[in-house]
Amino acid sequence: VQSKILQAEDGYSLNLLFLAKNKPSIQLIANMELSQTFGTAGSSSFFSTDFNLNFKDFNLPDSLFSIRGSALNDWSLSFLYFQPFNRHLYASLLVDYTRQNYKLYDSYTFVQDKISLGINNYNHFFMEGGAFINFNKVPLFEDQTELKKEWDWGFFTETNLNFLDQPAFSERGFLFKSQAKVIIPLKENKTLWNDFSLPVSFKLKAAFPLSQKFFLNLSLFAGYNFKSPLQNGLIELEGFNNYDRLYFPHNCSKNEFSNHEFAASASLLFLPSRALTIFGGKLYISAGASYASLKTFKEGEWTVNTG
Repeated sequence: VQSKILQAEDGYSLNLLFLAKNKPSIQLIANMELSQTFGTAGSSSFFSTDFNLNFKDFNLPDSLFSIRGSALNDWSLSFLYFQPFNRHLYASLLVDYTRQNYKLYDSYTFVQDKISLGINNYNHFFMEGGAFINFNKVPLFEDQTELKKEWDWGFFTETNLNFLDQPAFSERGFLFKSQAKVIIPLKENKTLWNDFSLPVSFKLKAAFPLSQKFFLNLSLFAGYNFKSPLQNGLIELEGFNNYDRLYFPHNCSKNEFSNHEFAASASLLFLPSRALTIFGGKLYISAGASYASLKTFKEGEWTVNTG
């Protein structure tokens, strides 16, 4: 608070100026996740622990320095610095290390540095763009007798338009998300300009209320690589995959990666009661169906997996 006493002809007046002052704070978030999938071809399980340590107002007003990590099935550690310049413009720097295990003799190691500039209206619109450089190490054979090490760099842009009333079990609204990357491989300290890849993806989701208790959710995803096919190493990091259980609820085998992907899903939500308890909360019952297709370039030929 800044105060000042001013003298006037009819007396004195007191002027008070209130200034917002952010105090540095530390926040710790921990999470545990367990998922199990059963199918006719087999079953799969996933268990992980995650933590997120946030330092708010780290060195400048409204800045954020975040340390994130996960363990057990996947191992990762990332450092994020986020600095807003005003209400709508910000910059961020991300350093990420990830080691993912997909089966007994199949693991991948990725290191990514990314710097970006974004626009966010904190309501419905988000747009970000920037540059990145990656290092990845993947096995060429199942026994990991030989590892393939690759570098690549490039540019990316992402746009998000979100009018859904809630991120999960949406009752009304729509979401449109697009992402594009220019990926340029590096080999023996040389930039392979002619071998660049251009994966572009779009996601559309819409929710419609059919009545006060029934709601329809429709979702569509399309991803296409317009230039050189992503090979082993780059495809695990920059390609499309079958991670999303919205489109791949049946997946019990190892994860697949692709240059092209098309997926669609439809679900019907039933809301028995608006208030689950006296303290609030909602219970949804959902039934749905999905279709997905992955197209991958392996050993000089294209293969297609659908489900």
